[in-house]
Amino acid sequence: MTRRNVWLALVSVFIGPLIGSLTFVAAALAWNLLFYGTDPSANFLLRNWPIVFTSGYVFGFVPALAFAIAMAFLSRQLPKLHQRLIAAPIVGALLSIAILSLVLFGQSFGGFDLAMLLILGSTGAVAGLVCQAIIEPFHPLTAPVQGP
Repeated sequence: MTRRNVWLALVSVFIGPLIGSLTFVAAALAWNLLFYGTDPSANFLLRNWPIVFTSGYVFGFVPALAFAIAMAFLSRQLPKLHQRLIAAPIVGALLSIAILSLVLFGQSFGGFDLAMLLILGSTGAVAGLVCQAIIEPFHPLTAPVQGP
C-alpha cells in the first residue's frame, strides 16, 4: 500500500461523506424544485441539516472506503490524470448506488425509481471526483521504474 492510497482512503472516508451529503441535499432540493415545484418537504433537509450530515457519515463510510479501494486498484491501470478523473465519478456513482441501495433499503438498485438512482449516484459521483481531485496534486501517480 502506497502513501497515495492511504491518503486517498483518508480523504475519501473523512471528506467524501461530507461532499456526498452536500450533494444529496442539493440534488434532492433541485429534484423537488424541478419536478414538484415548491414542495414544503424540501425544507426538511435544510431544517435538519445536522441529521443529514451525520447520516451522510454513517451511511457514506462504506461506499467511501470501497471507492478508495477500487480507485487504488484502478489507478494502476489508468496512468494518465484525465483517465483517473473520468473514472472516479463513474466508480463513485456505481458504488454509491449499489452499496447505499442495499444498506438503506435492503434491496438491489433495480427496485427504485429514477429519482432515487440519480440522487444516490450523484452523491457518489461528486464525492469521488472531489476526493480524487484533492489527492492528485499532492500525491501524483508516479510512473513505474523501467528495468534495463
